[in-house]
Amino acid sequence: MAKRMIIGITGKRLSGKTTVAEYIRDKCSFRILDFTNDLLAPILRKQKKEVERRNLAELAMRIRRKEGGNDALIKRLSGKILPGRNYVIVAIRFPEEVRYLRKKFKNRFILLAVEASAEKRFRRIYNFREKEQLKTMEGFMGLEKLPTEKPIAEAMDMADFTVNNNGTKRGLEKATDILMKKIKVRS
Repeated sequence: MAKRMIIGITGKRLSGKTTVAEYIRDKCSFRILDFTNDLLAPILRKQKKEVERRNLAELAMRIRRKEGGNDALIKRLSGKILPGRNYVIVAIRFPEEVRYLRKKFKNRFILLAVEASAEKRFRRIYNFREKEQLKTMEGFMGLEKLPTEKPIAEAMDMADFTVNNNGTKRGLEKATDILMKKIKVRS
């Protein structure tokens, strides 16, 4: 690969963002950066708080308020990017995060949206521990009205490329392979 590349992945809950990121990591030797694992969870552990969705969301919103905006987390996370390495950043939520990454990394940053229908995403919930909290489609869709979820649609509209994840995992992998060839990343 000629130049360092940063791929941001956006998409709604359970659309397949992490699956795509892990595939890019494994196939193309990218390093994954994740807001939870690389930024928020270590802070919560240091504060001796449980790493769970509510605490993660509260911490993220507190950092955004304290540090002046919706790009506060991505500014911190991008500080972990080392020269000469390729990264995939999972779960870009806010348009301000996209704008920050485009300004900082210019043409080395590409935003990828992962799309999946609400029904497909709801069916995937049974693979996750949240399933006890989200027993109905109405409850699941209600989550998309939360302040941390609402801006995702706008971030998705800013994507350079979109991958559809309404089919099989193998189909998603094939679509990702095609995308990586388009952006000239070799495996």
